[in-house]
Amino acid sequence: MEIEFDTRSLEKLCNNAKEIVRKFGQPGAKKLMQRLGELGAANCLAEIHKLPQAKLHQLNGTAKGQWALTIHGGLRLVIEPQPKPAFDPAGTGVDLSLVRAVRVVFVGDYHD
Repeated sequence: MEIEFDTRSLEKLCNNAKEIVRKFGQPGAKKLMQRLGELGAANCLAEIHKLPQAKLHQLNGTAKGQWALTIHGGLRLVIEPQPKPAFDPAGTGVDLSLVRAVRVVFVGDYHD
């Protein structure tokens, strides 16, 4: 799957293992790099949804249209499907098998 980043600083962070460790600690860094690797290796977002440890879930409220993956503790990797997600034929939700690119918009604990 193609991965793009919302900002240049977020891209620099996610592509620098040393900086990830400094910001999130060793366990958080290890899981963040694992999740980014899983996203990059997947053909579509449906494959990530099948990974129970990723706990991919859709956000709501002001974050509607975004999805989060669990990293470590309260840390989350927040993504947006690119382009806008397609709904399944029944119109009941997003067809994750059609999502072949994502934009990383946030890495951190949005619960704070």
